[in-house]
Amino acid sequence: TQMDLLVCGNGWTTQNVSAMYKLLRPFEERLRISIWNRPVNDGMQQGLQSLYEHVRASVEMIPINGDDDILAFLHDDLYVHEQGWDERVLKAFTDHPRVGLVGFGGATAVGGEEIYKDPYDFAQLGRRNFFSNMRGAEIHGTRTTEEMPIVFTDGFSLIVRRSLLDKINGWAWLPPEMVAYGYDCGMACMAKRHGYEGW
Repeated sequence: TQMDLLVCGNGWTTQNVSAMYKLLRPFEERLRISIWNRPVNDGMQQGLQSLYEHVRASVEMIPINGDDDILAFLHDDLYVHEQGWDERVLKAFTDHPRVGLVGFGGATAVGGEEIYKDPYDFAQLGRRNFFSNMRGAEIHGTRTTEEMPIVFTDGFSLIVRRSLLDKINGWAWLPPEMVAYGYDCGMACMAKRHGYEGW
């Protein structure tokens, strides 16, 4: 099956765009490739909210063919070493119909037990019990090679069911001032609010 790939550049030069097309050329049989290149914070864009809304708007032009589309918001410095990772991700959605959110690194809790007990600190709102199979997994938390239920997936690999995005009006709920942080935690909370699970 051919997939659509929209690559979003943050103000790339012409050479950067050419290099990206060259890098992706071997995958043209499997991918329909588009590149959208504009600085994320150029005074007209509002950080990730605007960028991700552009991605969603582009996908809305693609008709759904029976199955629910899956959108993968992946950071440009992410390199996946595992062969067949895409089929493994799709299987998580297929095996668990209530799953709306999948990622390569996730946590089983958001927010600390010390909230409302200790003086407020922004870190109290962070993730807890982080699991991944990244090269430095132990630096960030605990290593796992198995799929597991989570409540939060880190923004470096935010893979979302299209029906979830449709229910929450895409990324419009994300405050524009949250230019680069908190969007992943916010998406996890929105998924939970609307009855979806994370894996």
